[in-house]
Amino acid sequence: METTHITKHIKIDVDTLSKAHSRCWSLVPPLWPFKSMVAVNPLMGFTSKPFGIALQQGHDLFSRTSASNDVKRLNLQTIKWCQAFFDEGQASLKIPNKDLGLYKCLKRLFLVDSTLHLNNKDKVKWIKTLPDCPKLCIIDILETVYQVEDKDLDRFLTEAVVGLPGWAGHVRYRSWKATPDSNDDELTWSFTAIKLILAILLDIPLGTFLSQKKNQLNLFESHFHQIQLNEKKYQNTILRALEKAEETIEQPPSNAQFIFCIDTRSEPMRRALELNPHTETYGMAGFFGVPVKLTMPSKNEQDHCPIILNPSLTAEKRIKDQNYARQKKREAFLKTLYHNVKYNFSTPFSAAESLGFLSGLTILLKNVFPSFSQKIRDSIFGAKKSLQDYKYVLQDISLEEKISLGQAVLKTIGIQRFAPKIVFIGHGSTTENNAYATSLHCGACGGNTGGDNAHIIAEIMNDTEVKKGLSIPSTTTFYSGEYDTTSQKIELHQHSNSLLPLIQDAERSLISQKMDHQKTSLSPKTKSVSWSEIRPEWGLSKNALFIIGNRSISKKIDLEGRAFLHSYDASQDMDGAFLEAIMTGPLLVGHWINAQYFFSTLNQKTYGGGSKVTNNVTGKIGIIQGNASDLMPGLSLQSLYKTDKAPHHALLRLTVFIEAPLEKIVDIIKTHESLRELVTNEWIFLYARAMKEDPIKKLNPNLLWKIEA
Repeated sequence: METTHITKHIKIDVDTLSKAHSRCWSLVPPLWPFKSMVAVNPLMGFTSKPFGIALQQGHDLFSRTSASNDVKRLNLQTIKWCQAFFDEGQASLKIPNKDLGLYKCLKRLFLVDSTLHLNNKDKVKWIKTLPDCPKLCIIDILETVYQVEDKDLDRFLTEAVVGLPGWAGHVRYRSWKATPDSNDDELTWSFTAIKLILAILLDIPLGTFLSQKKNQLNLFESHFHQIQLNEKKYQNTILRALEKAEETIEQPPSNAQFIFCIDTRSEPMRRALELNPHTETYGMAGFFGVPVKLTMPSKNEQDHCPIILNPSLTAEKRIKDQNYARQKKREAFLKTLYHNVKYNFSTPFSAAESLGFLSGLTILLKNVFPSFSQKIRDSIFGAKKSLQDYKYVLQDISLEEKISLGQAVLKTIGIQRFAPKIVFIGHGSTTENNAYATSLHCGACGGNTGGDNAHIIAEIMNDTEVKKGLSIPSTTTFYSGEYDTTSQKIELHQHSNSLLPLIQDAERSLISQKMDHQKTSLSPKTKSVSWSEIRPEWGLSKNALFIIGNRSISKKIDLEGRAFLHSYDASQDMDGAFLEAIMTGPLLVGHWINAQYFFSTLNQKTYGGGSKVTNNVTGKIGIIQGNASDLMPGLSLQSLYKTDKAPHHALLRLTVFIEAPLEKIVDIIKTHESLRELVTNEWIFLYARAMKEDPIKKLNPNLLWKIEA
């Protein structure tokens, strides 16, 4: 190969290479697959820089208005092999030798891909002589082929990796799952090595990686000033409302207390329930302090906890009705059979001839008569079972652990008086024909529904010995349920004659409000089962606020479903430990959600998911545009825009309000670099007061408090 001609002697220092490689991968945000889509800040690698500077640098790195032919050829081959290797069941034929790992597997397969080496004997020989270690392969290429000097390492590796930030993000996700605290693992090295091998085989010159031009136009700058004005206007409105809000008058003990996820969509439902004067609501992260690995009836495992945690508990979810279990197995078998017939290279044409009419009729019913179609489906495969038809088996947990979990919940949200009925409400979403379905589930549950966590914590709290250990009255019973944010319905795991009317009144009130606001005659339930519905719900669109404090702070304010509401009582947290847990967990996740919506709205092409009209699913892991593109990293156009040009989501960075001692807040921020960067670099805006009587102060980037004029 001509590119192997050595003109000078280059020696790569392994330690220098490792640090440069880690730095370039730290800029790539992990991209979760469809089975558990969770939000991340697409510029999470830039939070050490002021927000405005990070925007420009992120734009320069990820936004490519045009690409050279060499880059296009390299990207096309990289996409082809990533699609084949990372496929999770869409392809009818699996890639051979996948168990060897990305690098070793593809290195073997490159030998039989004549489109790469064009049967050039020198190139085939070169592939055969490559070392089995991806890091050694990279060193060999850098020293003998591209001859990259130390001063150019960062630039070279960054351009090589982020040329396809979506696919690199998926690699980072898999790397994150294996080693969350490291950017230096086998998979990231393998991806880098594979791209460099492809570059050599395609005769991509060194200059391709070192001469990429920066984008001179930052799409953000043209309306950055307007966004800042909008942020200030929103903050002034909220702060005035918080200052003027009257303290809730002391109420007699409630008949029912509902504990929801902090998700912004919970706020309207909480307000609807609170129309009953004998009802209280609380908010906390929707996994309810139970980081559990759940084995499902399908035998799949799901991690029901935030992505920054590892499950410490295990549980099995079982179907009580064995006939239904057999029905679900039959449904799964028929789906697998249909998939194999549809995607197998030898059967699609005959399948189209024989099943075309039936498929056409099915599509017609699902789009035009979705409710009727659902009834037909239920008559064939059995209606979806209620939550009451499942049981949970929690494994290997001691009484001390149960009491500890229960105490953490009660102390975190500040419950002091116990109602006869306390209900944990997780949340999920029901949609059809929606590749982004899991993005509408609970982020605190790892992109899964939250009803399972709610049921597990309720079972723990109902343990007689746990109640004794936590001084909970024996007359208090814990319930659990799941709030469907699309249909606006709450379903309980346990039957309760007294809770059902209360819940139904709240559902009717909220559904009526939403239908009037959206000016539609379609009920949320109908929208949730329609194939033609491009926007079954708005998700967390318009999120802008995160409140940490007692519900009395905001109970009299209509927050319009835009606020994360985390209950907290500083009087029960003298050392600030629970506040620290909230700020380093749920608050960070809230920022990630806000950032994903912000950037997906700001620049759909770079940070979003594109239009659903041209979306294609690849490998059951992500979305591409057309048949070969980078993985789209964010939310779809229809999730954020009312029309192709008019956004529904408001471009606002997250505003945080905390009611707690100011010195404790600052101490926590100073202790945790991730929080300190967000505040000092203005990725979030933080306001606080110690007590209701105190003036609200803003924490400036210098970490000093100031009363806003």
